[in-house]
Amino acid sequence: MSSKTRTYTRTLLLLAVFAALLSISCGSPVVWNADVKSFVDDGTSTVSVKNFAAQNGGAATTVVPSGSETVVTLTMTNPQSLQLSCTASCADSTLLVSPPRVTVVSPQKITLAFTPALAAEHKDLVFTVTFAAPKDDRTYDPQLITIHCNSCPGSVESSLAAALDVSGRAFAGFRLPSSPTDNDLSQVEITYGRADGSGSPQAVALGVADPSLLQKILSVDGRNLLGTDSPLNRYFQPTGINTGEDYIFSVVVVDTILRSSRAPPRRSQETVAPTGSTRGLRPTIRVTFLFALKCSIIYAKVK
Repeated sequence: MSSKTRTYTRTLLLLAVFAALLSISCGSPVVWNADVKSFVDDGTSTVSVKNFAAQNGGAATTVVPSGSETVVTLTMTNPQSLQLSCTASCADSTLLVSPPRVTVVSPQKITLAFTPALAAEHKDLVFTVTFAAPKDDRTYDPQLITIHCNSCPGSVESSLAAALDVSGRAFAGFRLPSSPTDNDLSQVEITYGRADGSGSPQAVALGVADPSLLQKILSVDGRNLLGTDSPLNRYFQPTGINTGEDYIFSVVVVDTILRSSRAPPRRSQETVAPTGSTRGLRPTIRVTFLFALKCSIIYAKVK
């Protein structure tokens, strides 16, 4: 037998073996096609959570406060746009004021609403969300959604004041927020600068219990700038300032996860216009605005 004939015979033999194996592995073409169709149907009818976003008070957030309703929108992976039903539950029901509500269910979007209780502060809220497609008699694997609860520090705006001390040097006083959610305050960031706009504002960050903030400073008339003594009172005076210089102060209170509460600037010597006149107020407003703008730039750089 020639070399060419042997090669041809070997090729035919390999083709015959391959055809036999293909027949064994695939079985009936009809069955094989049915298996493929079932596989494709299962893949395209899978439903899962693609991503989710939380809103509180209409603003997007990644950390939610207690005592206020939060709305979470789930964006779904649902290739066939199946009509869905949905239920949701929290792993620890004591962390919510009431059970979570499913408020919107559509093929591409599901919305949950809930209000964290005070007990949820500094904790993760873990929700189990279960989906089904009733018309198709399908139930899908539960999905877990985790959202952290931590309220922003309370307002420091109403307590911030600035004045001259008994020696005529500028200082600021403020009271730390004291609501039940303010047990995780970490530091205060104070920005200060000359009210006439000369020089650049300076910024300092201090722990809320820093000893320098605990030393009470009395105003030029000998009174307590904050009205009454309190363990929450804090006082700040820049070093190296001259007697009689007018300064502007701004304060930001920050918690352990860097959420913050900001007080607008206060001057140590407010400009007072004569009775019935607005003269003298415009420079005050303008200087305070420019200082606030500089403070915002500095704070952004610090963050």
